[in-house]
Amino acid sequence: MIRVRTSSAADRDIIECATWFEKQKPRLGSDFLDAVDEALVQIAVRPNACPTFVLEGPRLNVDLRSLRLGRFPQLVIFEVGSDEAVIYVRRGAPPSRPGDAASSTVGISLKGNSIL
Repeated sequence: MIRVRTSSAADRDIIECATWFEKQKPRLGSDFLDAVDEALVQIAVRPNACPTFVLEGPRLNVDLRSLRLGRFPQLVIFEVGSDEAVIYVRRGAPPSRPGDAASSTVGISLKGNSIL
């Protein structure tokens, strides 16, 4: 098992998404946070079992992986290091309407430099 650390951008996006989901339906925000917790445990236990995440555009020398958040359209994008996995997030709004996965896909922000 490896340590899992969320970036500050990831923390902000998780809270923003949970708040948005809770406004849509009571308990949905809590369900979203439960899905995040489950994903973080899965990443800690088997990070390399998650599929590789490929960015379109310039080639990066970063090995990224992704994991879908259960029934939610968001993806957790993360980098696996030797002793930890770091969760990164694109600063994007939650979906503007149900099923709008494009606006709700969690992307990455590496050390303050937005990649998406």
